[in-house]
Amino acid sequence: MKQLWPAPLSSDNGNPLDFVITWVDGEEVKHREKMRAFLSPDMAARDDVAGRARFVECGELYACVGSILRFASKVARRIILVTDDQTPPLAAWLQEHFPDAQIPVFLVDHKEIFEGYEQYLPVFNSISIETMLWRIPGLSKHYVCMNDDFMLVREVEVSDFLPNGVPAAYTKPFPAWLVRLIGNFNGKKLTFKATMFHAADILGKSYFEKLTHVPYTVSKTWFAENFDRLGLVRNLRHRFRDAEQVNTQSLFYTAALSVKPPFAERVSAKGKVVFLHCGSKKKDYLVKHLQRIDHTSSVRFACFNDVFLLSPSDLQVYETWVRGKICNFTT
Repeated sequence: MKQLWPAPLSSDNGNPLDFVITWVDGEEVKHREKMRAFLSPDMAARDDVAGRARFVECGELYACVGSILRFASKVARRIILVTDDQTPPLAAWLQEHFPDAQIPVFLVDHKEIFEGYEQYLPVFNSISIETMLWRIPGLSKHYVCMNDDFMLVREVEVSDFLPNGVPAAYTKPFPAWLVRLIGNFNGKKLTFKATMFHAADILGKSYFEKLTHVPYTVSKTWFAENFDRLGLVRNLRHRFRDAEQVNTQSLFYTAALSVKPPFAERVSAKGKVVFLHCGSKKKDYLVKHLQRIDHTSSVRFACFNDVFLLSPSDLQVYETWVRGKICNFTT
């Protein structure tokens, strides 16, 4: 583990949660060449597996990290960026805009969390990587998984992530039979529900917990105890996303909420999250959703899906808004 930005205080600021962000700069020549060596023509043609949205970096990382520094001062112990032999250009930006931040930022390479499983590297698959996050050295007992397109938009409390001391489950139970009936799972096409669907089969349940687009709080101990028992090595066998894989957050919440007493607490996401499809062609779509965030005091999280699809004018609106939201944002 490499410390990218040392906070002025000790690395343990007394807060309970590490915020873990998986990140890749898919435009880097070295990374593209590495990926090309393992990418078949069929995979390359599939947007759900190897499309640009899976790897492109459009500055969302600044918004994500900056929002944690700005709004999670009472929650985040550390920010940990998980990368594949890459170092995001954050250090100078942090020095300029968050010199007094009390949350340190670390880098962890895939090689560290895949130690003993090096045969599955390199990997270009967020599901595989998330399966191994619990192996980060010194990780907090519970940790928050964030994609770099997530950001916090208001001050958050520990209870937003650990209500009554257990992980918040911003989920809803979804019947597995209905997925089969409506055809959202066919063993080939990789849909949002397809990888969650497997949680029901692995745990022997008739349903799975359907995720909302929020940061996910999960338990390091649970993954350590169940990685071998549930055969989660299955997720590592795919260098690219595959419909045979299981979404580990859905798996965790399905297990946690199906026992008595549960070791997670179901929380309603209604009014707390705004999800933006940045490729939408609806008139004033972006502006209306940004106004909704600004004018709805209950909103804590936002997910900006596919920022690279924004028009130049909307991209400027997005960057200006983010800059104002976290006060010091710049690209």
